[in-house]
Amino acid sequence: MCLLNFCGYSMEKNGYNINIQYCSVIRLRNLIRIEVFEIDRFWTNSIYYILLGIISAALLIWTIYKSKQRKRDLGFFFAIFGLTLFIETVIYIFLKAYEYYPLIIPHSPKNDGVVGNIFSQISISTAALFVCVYKVPIAGVVLAGAVFYLTEELFLALGIYQHNWYKSWITFVGVIILFQTIKKWYKLTASDDNHIIQYITIILGAIALYLPTTNWIGILSGFFDVKEDILIDPFISHAVVAIPKYLIQLNMIYFLIKRKSSWLWKIAFIIFIVTVDVILYYTKLIYVREGWLLIYSGISLFTAYLYIYIMNKLLYGNKAK
Repeated sequence: MCLLNFCGYSMEKNGYNINIQYCSVIRLRNLIRIEVFEIDRFWTNSIYYILLGIISAALLIWTIYKSKQRKRDLGFFFAIFGLTLFIETVIYIFLKAYEYYPLIIPHSPKNDGVVGNIFSQISISTAALFVCVYKVPIAGVVLAGAVFYLTEELFLALGIYQHNWYKSWITFVGVIILFQTIKKWYKLTASDDNHIIQYITIILGAIALYLPTTNWIGILSGFFDVKEDILIDPFISHAVVAIPKYLIQLNMIYFLIKRKSSWLWKIAFIIFIVTVDVILYYTKLIYVREGWLLIYSGISLFTAYLYIYIMNKLLYGNKAK
């Protein structure tokens, strides 16, 4: 006779009560399965994204180390990263061109996709900076496009990346156009008198610093998030609420600093941003850990100001007009 009512209940087999032992075996087997899954996904998915990150980091360190204008070039790297994030927001989030599967955060497909996206954009931004600093000719830019094309094909073959409607040749052509455009942009940043280029470069760099830190770390820690069912897609829901808010905030700080506004204007700005956060919170468009709303607003304002200041200092030595 065999009676089985899983863990927490009685279980008899051939007259022996083996409830505790059986449950222990089940738990052990599940733990083993989890460990095997952790190891498998690292070697089948995560390792390739991590290697891409290591190669990108090494190239970035080498490029900055060999640069004659290290601060400016580091600041310009952040600006390139901000630009690629904007392009990626359109292609990846709104147009659903492709999917990333790094399985670094497997319990959250949305955030796991963000990780893959960040690795991808850092690699492109690093290569673009290298092209600018070393004045790589068009033949080298075409070669870079081919390298990214082959990398994309490799990730597709490995099953760690997937096209929805996108094609790898778009990456090849896009990288060539993007890098040639960034080379011209890089030359324009050398002037302290081009206020429009100063503004675009500083804001893009500040966004590149703000989104992966203040925004994304807040989400991963459970401290902050955007309501995911505003629209059908959680990515788009986050983008339509968070990005306009961050852009308004960063732009207002930029012009407050640029115009050397009085404390009265600065206080009015702080009140405005806090009011916006309160409205978003009580209309349930954003989530903030209970009792931490004002702290969230303070952190958001401080880091936004800090990143504008850092970009200004890196690119122009605090001389932006």
